Amino acid sequence: MSAARLDGRRIVVTGAGRGLGAALAAAGPRLDALVNNGAQWLEARDAPYAAAEVVAVVDSAITGTFLLTQALLPLLRHGGPADVLTIGSISALPIPAGAASVPFYAAKHGQLGLVDGLRQQLRGTPVRVIGIHPLELDDTAPGEPAWDASPGRRKGARLTNRDVVEAVLWALTRPAHVTVASLVLDADLGGLQG
Repeated sequence: MSAARLDGRRIVVTGAGRGLGAALAAAGPRLDALVNNGAQWLEARDAPYAAAEVVAVVDSAITGTFLLTQALLPLLRHGGPADVLTIGSISALPIPAGAASVPFYAAKHGQLGLVDGLRQQLRGTPVRVIGIHPLELDDTAPGEPAWDASPGRRKGARLTNRDVVEAVLWALTRPAHVTVASLVLDADLGGLQG
C-alpha cells in the first residue's frame, strides 16, 4: 500500500524483534523516522506486582522511549522532514483500562505525556511527532494466515498488528505539512475494551 513511499527512508523501529516491530530498521548519518514501538505489557491481576515488574513496565514505556528519542534527535533534525512516531495504547486515554495493569496504564499515560512534550519541543522544526493509540490486539506476523485475513475481519473484531502497521504507514506517508498528532485505533467498540 504505502510502502513504496517509504523507499529510501531510513527508519529505526524499537521493539523490532517480534510483534508489531518485526519489520524494518536502519541508521546512518541521517534518520528519517523513529518508530517507538518498544514497551512491556503487564496484565491486570489481583496479586501484588513485584517492584521489578513495575520498574520494567515504566522504564520500557517512558525512560526507554525518552532516552532513545533524545539520543536520535540530532539525526532526525538533519534538515529534511522527519518523524517521531510513538505507538502508545488506548490505555493512555481516559477510558476503562480493560486487561491492562495499573502500572501499564500509568506508563502509557506517561508515554502520551512524552509525545505531547516532544510535539511542543519540536514545534517549528521539520520533525513531526505522531501518537498512535491502538486497543488490545491479536499478535500476528506477515506471512501468517491471520495477517492476510486481517483486512476482511468483521466490525467489532479485535485489531491485529497489521492494522497498526497500516496506520503507521499511513501516518508516515502524509505530506510533510500534515501531522497526524493522535490516532486512536478502535475496533468500533466506542473506545470500550471488552
